[in-house]
Formats: sequence, structure tokens, C-alpha cells
Amino acid sequence: MNKQQWDKCVEFHGHECPGLAIGFKACEAVREKLGITLFEEYSQGW
Repeated sequence: MNKQQWDKCVEFHGHECPGLAIGFKACEAVREKLGITLFEEYSQGW
């Protein structure tokens, strides 16, 4: 798990919760399977 990505998701969502964790892990799995690196490119401006 990328701690920086998690922290940015929590900041956007407003709090940590089980639903956020499940969604975050699901997105990680999809990104890995599809080879998507958009988050790093997009999140530079956050």
C-alpha cells in the first residue's frame, strides 16, 4: 500500500473508514491488473 496515496484519499474523503479502505484496495488491485499509473501523474497538483 502506498501511504502517500492513502493519505491523499483520506484527506479527500474526510476520514478513515472501512468503506474507504475497501475501495482503496479494490482500486489498487485494478490499477495493478491494468497497469494504470494515472494517480501519480494526476495527483501531483494536490
